[in-house]
Amino acid sequence: MKRFLLPSLLSFLLFVANLSYAQNYQHYHVDNTTRIDRSPCPSIVRLSVLMPYPETNQYQTISNISYPNGELLTDETTNNRYVRFLYNSQQLQGLGSIIDNTISFDATLMSVDFDFSQVDQIYPYDYDSPECYMNLGASDIYVDPNNPTIIAIADEIWAHSTDYIDYARQCYEYVASHYSYLNPYTGMYPLSELLANGGGDCGNLSSIYISLLRNKSIPSRHVMAILPFNGYHIWAEFYLEHYGWIPVDVTYKNSNPAGDFFGHYLGNAIVVSKGLFLTLEKIPGLSYQAVFLQTYEYWYWYTNNNTCNGVDHQLIVNSNPISEVEELEDQRLALYPNPTNGIVRIKDSGFREIRVYNTLGVLVRCFNTKGDEDTEIDLSDLPNGVYVLHASNESQHLTRQVVKMN
Repeated sequence: MKRFLLPSLLSFLLFVANLSYAQNYQHYHVDNTTRIDRSPCPSIVRLSVLMPYPETNQYQTISNISYPNGELLTDETTNNRYVRFLYNSQQLQGLGSIIDNTISFDATLMSVDFDFSQVDQIYPYDYDSPECYMNLGASDIYVDPNNPTIIAIADEIWAHSTDYIDYARQCYEYVASHYSYLNPYTGMYPLSELLANGGGDCGNLSSIYISLLRNKSIPSRHVMAILPFNGYHIWAEFYLEHYGWIPVDVTYKNSNPAGDFFGHYLGNAIVVSKGLFLTLEKIPGLSYQAVFLQTYEYWYWYTNNNTCNGVDHQLIVNSNPISEVEELEDQRLALYPNPTNGIVRIKDSGFREIRVYNTLGVLVRCFNTKGDEDTEIDLSDLPNGVYVLHASNESQHLTRQVVKMN
């Protein structure tokens, strides 16, 4: 296989920065907590809780991270890291019935736009690299590039594609237009069921897309995220040799057919892990395979001679915007009042379109603007809550949050 030598690290990073770059920032302090209520099972003698560990990447910068009483571990098969909170009987005796396991951190979330016009050459894949061999082939029953339906669709699209990028874009458009958003928050389904049922939620639509890409040996994987104000989302990314990982969100495309989410990421979620089938250690010496790790996993052991009616458990995500919000973005996308009881005024900033998303990432409003005068948008009929405003024109995209409250 022909190999291509990369330029020096500095020049490579500068080169990539011109292709995939952040255009706006959101800053949060986040307390990500798994709460275990053991009152229905007072005889627990051991408890283990696993939570994903967020890391700095192209979507975000993570800093000031802490996880009291936790232990940081690494899954060598996927390079994801996670925190284990482990309690023995003596430690449990000193705790109440409510046990909170918290990872706290500051997060700067960044929107990403990949400039495909700057890709002047498609390089052959180095299939010996971890980016390739770890993200190809089948992932049990959930991603299957050799499924007969996937093969038929892939061959048809491939026959009309000019290169890897064109094929990846056509697959994105195909999945978004031919499959439906179904059964949200019910877990991963076997690929054969998704195809038979006509779709699935964000993670499952991504599985269909990834299966199509892997059929043509394009490295691709799931991106697992939590939303700052509760909620979850999963999208896909594919690897382009020499250029890096490119975000693709078929779910957003499905909900907003006019939008462009191929190589474009809004910057509204906290990435916590990537890929399927993590090898995680419940307790020292005892591992298992998790299909994915987006929220938490837990186990408990109790004495057999006592009644145990299970435990209650929940994920609590508390996010507070950090006050020193970037001044440049405030000037380029100034809106008021915020919070609002309905009407939001946006000062002249040259934007042509304002899209409004709820915290689940669902498009709820879209406004066209003249771009050369102040604009009013009306959110009066939307429920109270936090919304993300995404403003764009031909050359820039910015995102701001607005709070609707009566």
